[in-house]
Amino acid sequence: MKDLIKILCVCLICGFIYANENENSNSTSNNMDNKVDSNESSNLEIYNLQNIDENIINVAKMEPPKVEFITNRFYYSVGLGAGWSGFEPNTNRNAGLIPLTMSFGWAFMFNDWIGLRPYVSFDIRAGGDLRDMFNLENLANGSKISAGGAANGAINLDLLINFYNTEDYYFRIGGVLGLGWAGVLGFGIDASIADGVDSKIDLSTYGSLRINTGLKMVWEQKHALELLVRIPVYNSKNTINILDLVNKNTYREGIGFIVAYSITL
Repeated sequence: MKDLIKILCVCLICGFIYANENENSNSTSNNMDNKVDSNESSNLEIYNLQNIDENIINVAKMEPPKVEFITNRFYYSVGLGAGWSGFEPNTNRNAGLIPLTMSFGWAFMFNDWIGLRPYVSFDIRAGGDLRDMFNLENLANGSKISAGGAANGAINLDLLINFYNTEDYYFRIGGVLGLGWAGVLGFGIDASIADGVDSKIDLSTYGSLRINTGLKMVWEQKHALELLVRIPVYNSKNTINILDLVNKNTYREGIGFIVAYSITL
């Protein structure tokens, strides 16, 4: 009996020792598993952070998309201005308005800086001698009046030169220099209202070679504001003189200043 009790005690002690060893082994295994899981999670976080950093760097390095430069387009413009006209040889005698100027054509840009613009234009103008109009004594006596008007249609070719371009082509400033040949119909009256002795009425048609020059400001590659000067440099002979009361004298257009808005399609 005593031997049986001893054997049972030994078995209990061995079972307790074995249980403790298993518990320790499981605890060690769990700790190692936890460490592995922790290391994997940490590595994953580091990897994600690296990816995020790389994405941030890549986004920072990304440049905005390149804006396409418009090389050629159909355009038209409308504007108004002022200018001189008058009977030869005092062509710049009358000052007046250019209430309407229109043009349409193509603008070809060879690169960011240089281009050509062939187009047709149409202008009308009307005015009179300001010295007569603002001379109260003259108006009271009705001694003299000088006035007239003209309309022209022209074929033009301008050189376009850009002085400044933004990188995205949103805004640029340039110059215009070209030539135009215009057919002109002009009407003038130079009369002494009091007695009609020196009255002249003239209807003239002629050709005029002129220089077109000025500045141009463009935004969004579509809209432009132009400040133009049209300078006649050669006039052909008058082709008709329908109404001549006293003298044959051709009525000519002089220098014109124009402000025009244009848009490309």
